[in-house]
Amino acid sequence: YKRFFEWAEHPNMFKPAKGGKLEYADVFPLIYLKMRLEGIRSPWRNVKHLLIDEMQDYTPVQYAVIARLFSCKRTILGDTFQSVNPYSASAVADIQSAFRDATCVTLNKSYRSSYEIARFAQRISPNPDLEIIERHGAEPEVLAFKSRKNEIIAIKERVAEFRESRFNTLGIICKTQKQAKRLHTALEGENDRLQLLSEDSQSFAPGVIVCTAHLAKGLEFDHVVLPEANQTNYQTDMDRNLLYVGCTRAMHRLTLTATGEVTTCLAPAS
Repeated sequence: YKRFFEWAEHPNMFKPAKGGKLEYADVFPLIYLKMRLEGIRSPWRNVKHLLIDEMQDYTPVQYAVIARLFSCKRTILGDTFQSVNPYSASAVADIQSAFRDATCVTLNKSYRSSYEIARFAQRISPNPDLEIIERHGAEPEVLAFKSRKNEIIAIKERVAEFRESRFNTLGIICKTQKQAKRLHTALEGENDRLQLLSEDSQSFAPGVIVCTAHLAKGLEFDHVVLPEANQTNYQTDMDRNLLYVGCTRAMHRLTLTATGEVTTCLAPAS
């Protein structure tokens, strides 16, 4: 890298990390380069079948490394509509370029969410091929407030309703961990089964779960509340994906709250 920037006459653009560390984005390209130049004797030769979930969150070069490490059969699963990292993502075509003999099977049937929630999520990321199961429930609600204080009051009311309901899980899904921590603090004392999920969390218990869309991937909740669904907080294409992930975690009930203007991500993407 250093020599490349020197060749490009931009030597000041290269700043090596201290302590011999590498940027995460550089790790797999360097591993792949080492494999091609020096070869590799994989320690996973005895693996019979490799299963990869969240396929959209791996880069093409990561798949190239995986292809060389695992010569066994592979099953790769995911949803490109749930890509939440702009620096680490792959489309189906990218994955097929790494596994040229792969058979691609498209699964279009949606089972988790009620018909109303699944249709609502289509406003965020339309998929014309989606088949929605006819299991009906409450219409999603979008609540706009003039003050953050009133938005918090509404969220507390939803927590109180959950406490008296037949539901086992209420997911409050925020955009960032900072927002999740702030809301968790505001809700302390509202429910004795309140839990804040973080990267270090080792368990997931029934009750009220406050987390980010990144951590909510793969989870499902009876009721989902999405706070701060305003235009300032959700405005980019990646924000749209985060909002889609949050909405599609809900099985039976979905609530979005916002202070000020509601995000335009709720309108179909152009």
